[in-house]
Amino acid sequence: MRKLPRRDLEGNALFQHGGRGLPGLERALDFSSNINPLGPPRRVLDALCRALPEVARYPDADCTALTHCLAAQHGVAPEQIVVGNGSTELIYATARACRPQRVAIAEPTFTEYLRASRLVGAAVDHWLAQGSQIDLEPFEPGNADLVWLCNPNNPTGRLWPPGSLPRWIRNQSATRFVVDEAFLPFLESEPEHSLVPLVHGSAKVIVLRSLTKLFALPGLRLGYAIAARPFADSIRAELPPWSVNRLAQIAGLAALDDHDFLARTRTWFRAERSSFHQALEGLSHHLQIIPSEANFFLLRLRQGSSAGLATALAEDGISIRDASNFVGLAAGDFRVAVRTAAENSRLVGALHSLLDEKGNRPWGVRS
Repeated sequence: MRKLPRRDLEGNALFQHGGRGLPGLERALDFSSNINPLGPPRRVLDALCRALPEVARYPDADCTALTHCLAAQHGVAPEQIVVGNGSTELIYATARACRPQRVAIAEPTFTEYLRASRLVGAAVDHWLAQGSQIDLEPFEPGNADLVWLCNPNNPTGRLWPPGSLPRWIRNQSATRFVVDEAFLPFLESEPEHSLVPLVHGSAKVIVLRSLTKLFALPGLRLGYAIAARPFADSIRAELPPWSVNRLAQIAGLAALDDHDFLARTRTWFRAERSSFHQALEGLSHHLQIIPSEANFFLLRLRQGSSAGLATALAEDGISIRDASNFVGLAAGDFRVAVRTAAENSRLVGALHSLLDEKGNRPWGVRS
């Protein structure tokens, strides 16, 4: 890991994300957002339909039923669960609850950790993963009192080596760690990598989870934090009343009760990620593929710009995530989600058509 100079990390472009849609192409095939293409589960949609008349009632401000369900699932006390309007809301609430003087962020990663830290006045150190595969490894956070991590990491899809995070955290007596596990439930090896068990014996660990990605609920927004009770109370105190709407709570309960959907998702994901990776390897003379454990791939153009490629793909009704605005990434980097076999095939075909063309292209890619 290499510490980056802060002067390179300015500008609002840092905080643009996928899933934004394309002007005039609202129905574009969206590879820019890492949402489960199998969802939302039918059980969730049915529950929402039945619950529509309940929008005339205030939601449960404490998310009592959902909190107890999540606590039982993770084997923690309900008081250790904080449900929020998406995990992003909890990123900001956690930053306000911690009020760190200095933070360290393992990059490249979700830039809202940076914005949340800046808003509470923290100085920020950025530690960039190194090597051709952007390998994550522990680093010396110095005098940072808070470290932000994502596992598996977004946008690289890389996992922290098993066992490395618990050892690292135990050796940092003065530092609190926030570990975002938004994409971990896609993996059958989730228990091996999750830090939720570490919350039991440590007040230094906060784990963030999302129901948005796995169950395809970005329009409702639903996430939660798991922390030791005193700090969970501090995060909860930073949330506005009724931040989680009634339909989101009902959707969450229905989703967690649908165990078949989780099993089906993991079976699909294991097979389709491998097939998608193999198909992308046919473009290896144009692209470098970063090995990924997550439901997305970071790709690197050998020539040309990802912004130009995104514009060209948009003409074919396909949206990708230009990743050049992630801290530490470059102009040719882009991210694509794993979708269904037919959709992935369409993207690979479009990439072949664009990248295999001879001669100059206005978006800067040449074969």
